[in-house]
Amino acid sequence: MNRPDSDIGVYEYLCKWLEHHKKSIQYSTRQSYESMIGGRIKRYFEKKNISIGSITPRQINDFYKTIWDDNCVANTIIRYHGVLRNAFQHAFRTEMIESNPFDKIDRPRKNKFRGSFYSVDELQTLLRLTKDDPMYIVILLSAMYGLRQSEALGVRWSRIDFDNNQVLIDTKIIEKRENKKRFAVPVEEMKTKSSRRTLPLIPVIAEALKEQKEKQSSESINIIFLHIMNSHHII
Repeated sequence: MNRPDSDIGVYEYLCKWLEHHKKSIQYSTRQSYESMIGGRIKRYFEKKNISIGSITPRQINDFYKTIWDDNCVANTIIRYHGVLRNAFQHAFRTEMIESNPFDKIDRPRKNKFRGSFYSVDELQTLLRLTKDDPMYIVILLSAMYGLRQSEALGVRWSRIDFDNNQVLIDTKIIEKRENKKRFAVPVEEMKTKSSRRTLPLIPVIAEALKEQKEKQSSESINIIFLHIMNSHHII
């Protein structure tokens, strides 16, 4: 059965799909989708004039091959597969297409993560060499608590309880782009529910935070590092 809506091109449809769903997607995730859709997906599908109703598993695999050919890892293809499959699933549910062609594609196996860690000596050297750096506390928080960079950057004065020696991690910093400029923006929307957590304020962290508080000229500054990031474009 011919469906008029299925004649829309893959790139054009992905743009409409993202616009429709952007309010339900975290800002950082939306930025990633915009980059994928406006970059590799646009370059490949626009010049081939492939519609969502005509795309075949072979064309999908050919697209994935271009990613492999750029020496990308399997996880990169998995991310593209996830975005495309979700978008086409919406087209299927709304009866724009008769089936989801991405269901016929074998997803690559995920790369095994092999983490590397600093030794005690390496960590001590890092902290010693960065002691006078404006981002020293970010490094210290990340090292001592295992925080993500976005979490360490989002620590607030109002979430630090010096009396009870604890700190609440409930804010992250994301990078926002506007008019070709980049800004650091605080967001109270953590990646998972367990990401919002209270940690003990160990002495070395408490001392470093108190020193930082004395250096800051304004008591009204809540996000400790925001003024530094927006002036130096840290992230």
